[in-house]
Amino acid sequence: MPVTSQLDPFSPEFRADPYAAYEELRGLGKVVYLEKHDIWCVHHYDTCQQVLSDYETFSNAGGGGIRNYFKETPWRKPSIILEVDPPEHTRTRTVLSRALSPKILRQIRDRMEADAEKMVAEAGAKGEIEAVSELTRRYPLKVFPDSVGLAEEDRDNLLIYGTMVFGAFGPV
Repeated sequence: MPVTSQLDPFSPEFRADPYAAYEELRGLGKVVYLEKHDIWCVHHYDTCQQVLSDYETFSNAGGGGIRNYFKETPWRKPSIILEVDPPEHTRTRTVLSRALSPKILRQIRDRMEADAEKMVAEAGAKGEIEAVSELTRRYPLKVFPDSVGLAEEDRDNLLIYGTMVFGAFGPV
């Protein structure tokens, strides 16, 4: 008999205080069926590792969210890294790995740290800042695109795309 829960990870209550829900999920077991959305929740590291390492049993080509694209037509093109299985996933991952491998990240670490120090110094010089736009948004929109060779213009589109993809994982 599967362990079930009424938790709704997309609810405002869950998102406002996810830690109580995470504790509840951990107490229920490694795999929990979330009745509200008819989905399975795998949330322990070792179980996630098993699922993510066995695409033949746990395919991600059916979608990365609560929609099952094996049962319904996707409303958008699937993500080329998050919602495909090998060999398509392998091709995309190979390209990303060239740009973001541990060896490459070690090589660009000094630049990334210098970028962070510069942004923090600029923020400190202002005295008061709005941290989301001036640091937490600005930093990844600089270091990631710089690392993979994206042009300066239109980097905000990364946020729009990311919001669209991750937002599509939840309910309409």
